[in-house]
Amino acid sequence: MQQPPEQILSWFAEHQDQKLRIEKSEDGDLDVCTIKLEAIQVVEHRDAEGYLSPQALLLKGKGTVNTAQGKEPLPGEGFEIPLTGRWCSAADRRTLHLSTERGSYRIESAEG
Repeated sequence: MQQPPEQILSWFAEHQDQKLRIEKSEDGDLDVCTIKLEAIQVVEHRDAEGYLSPQALLLKGKGTVNTAQGKEPLPGEGFEIPLTGRWCSAADRRTLHLSTERGSYRIESAEG
């Protein structure tokens, strides 16, 4: 069932200025990063070639991504979650689970 992004935007609003840990699972790969959430916005992409999702959540802030070489800075000081096709979410006070057609995300407050 398609959900409006407002349901998860409120979760991020409650966690603004906090450090978040993001686990992204896509095609059998697991990526882990952290970000100090400064702002969030819904962005619309107009991509004739279909490479970008029509809509995405852009988490803005400084952070790191774990790589084989160690921790590296997040590119562009942000993290984008594509909202393609059908997606769903579930949240409690500390954790947000978001599943899209491309992957699944577990976003957790790294603060008390």
